[in-house]
Amino acid sequence: MNKLCIVLSFLILFPIVNASPPDFYIVNVTPVNVEPGEYYLLNITLKNLGTDFATYVRTYLDPTDLSPVDPIGVVKRFTVKKANEAKESQRYFGSVLQNEKITLSYKIRIKDGAEEGVYPVPLIVEFLDPNMVKLNQSLYFGINVIPKAQLTITGINTSPSRVYPGDEFTLTIEMGNIGKGDAKEVSLILSLPQYFSGDNIAYLGTINRDSTKVAEFALKAEKKIDPGKYNFTLIIRFKDGEGKKEEIKNFPLYISERGEIDIEIAGITTSPSKVYPGLPFTLSVQLENIGKQEAKAIRAYIEPEGEFVGEKTSFVGSLKKDDLGTAIFEMKAKEDIKPGNYNFKMKIYYIDERGIEHSDEKSFELVILEKPRRSYYPLIAIILIISGIGWYLKRRR
Repeated sequence: MNKLCIVLSFLILFPIVNASPPDFYIVNVTPVNVEPGEYYLLNITLKNLGTDFATYVRTYLDPTDLSPVDPIGVVKRFTVKKANEAKESQRYFGSVLQNEKITLSYKIRIKDGAEEGVYPVPLIVEFLDPNMVKLNQSLYFGINVIPKAQLTITGINTSPSRVYPGDEFTLTIEMGNIGKGDAKEVSLILSLPQYFSGDNIAYLGTINRDSTKVAEFALKAEKKIDPGKYNFTLIIRFKDGEGKKEEIKNFPLYISERGEIDIEIAGITTSPSKVYPGLPFTLSVQLENIGKQEAKAIRAYIEPEGEFVGEKTSFVGSLKKDDLGTAIFEMKAKEDIKPGNYNFKMKIYYIDERGIEHSDEKSFELVILEKPRRSYYPLIAIILIISGIGWYLKRRR
């Protein structure tokens, strides 16, 4: 009886515990979020939560054909000398104790064109328990494929191509998506420097992968702005698989310096080519803009020296840089004007691209020739011929 009590007491104080086999769990995976077409070093941490140790541990990364994960090189890893980090080896020894961790590293590539989503990836673990019984486990972890968008400025232009103080112009910005995924809800916010005004927000919607879209901003540079370089800031907002994003891009815009307008006389012609006293003629003065900017609303006014009558004002219109135009005057030199060279003053009025009126004065000479004297010899000859024909007809009768 006493012996039985001692045995029962021993069992109560020291209960029989059945050891559980090694049991591995995945406790950490990095990275979890990946992009199509990119390379990664995949680190997987295993922990033995069983009460027994495991030996000859081997692991296999075994993705299916439908998985976006593509292992590169060796996919099998072994434990070595109870080390915390598993390494490649051709020898099987060492052990993984209870609650001990091992870290496996695999080089992988995410397949091109992988769709957005979470994909299960199997990891096969093979080992021997303390009784040298071969066991295996199939563990799974998730890889989250997130195709990210990457927006960049692919082109910046202005219309007109040159912008001067006081100009209204259109700023065109082309945005391209060079990332792996679509950029959605794309909006552009333009931060305008001092002396600029106009539109500063554009909505582009969705920019698909390998696509572009164009935003246009109607702007104006104030007249008092100085020529030079001005820095613009563009805030880009969009959404991709990772969520809402914002990027900031800077770019310069140049304000050109307006050059002077220089209108010169390029040629003088008359019709008829010879001008005589008392006879009407057309005076054509060819004008050329050899300056650096367009001249608008050009009109020419002549002040001739001597006695001339007729139109003295001519409207030419506009002349861009290096353009030619003609001022035309219908005139007549008076009958009593003396032959010789006569000086003409010409005042040219025009408006520059800022709307400011200017004037300039030029001069040229016009030659008045002496009228040719009348000759009566042709008339006498005609009379003699007619008389001779009359006498001949009379004789025949």
